[in-house]
Amino acid sequence: MEIFSDIISLINLLFIKPLLVTVFILLFYRILSSRKDVVTEAVLIVKWGVLLYIFLDIIFYSVLLIFPNEEYDFVNRATGPYWWSYLIMMLGHLLIPLLLLVKKLGINIYFLLFVSFVINIGWMFERFVIIMTSIHRDYEPDSWSGTSIPLYGDWSLLLIGVIEAVLVLTLAYFLTLKSKKEEISTN
Repeated sequence: MEIFSDIISLINLLFIKPLLVTVFILLFYRILSSRKDVVTEAVLIVKWGVLLYIFLDIIFYSVLLIFPNEEYDFVNRATGPYWWSYLIMMLGHLLIPLLLLVKKLGINIYFLLFVSFVINIGWMFERFVIIMTSIHRDYEPDSWSGTSIPLYGDWSLLLIGVIEAVLVLTLAYFLTLKSKKEEISTN
């Protein structure tokens, strides 16, 4: 369970947190470039990356219900005095991104930008839920163990987002180039 949690944290650090920067760069590339097909392919790559993360997160939350200690935390946070923040977290972090499965919404870069905002809000509420319920239950903050990889400020998110956007655009460019070669060879 700990390994699965670390994998989710790593994907969250490298893909989900800088997602907003990546989508903004894709949007600017779409505005400045004449290659709309590359941006469409890049949006599809980002869309399926987000959906893969959401499916892994849903599996993670489902598996948490198997363990009695984790089930208590899960139910306690969902029905306790901060239930409203837990609901916002679940909506923003798990349920609203599933709208990317709708075909018209999934290829819209503006909807992807909206989803990246909502995911970041859900992520912030996840931290809020963890910290506030721990403080509310009088858990000592000095006994918390760091389970996530530390970031070195917002500049690292910006750098990771730029690198991610460049990699996604490069992959999308080669995929569109390959599909055009296949079209030419079939004619």
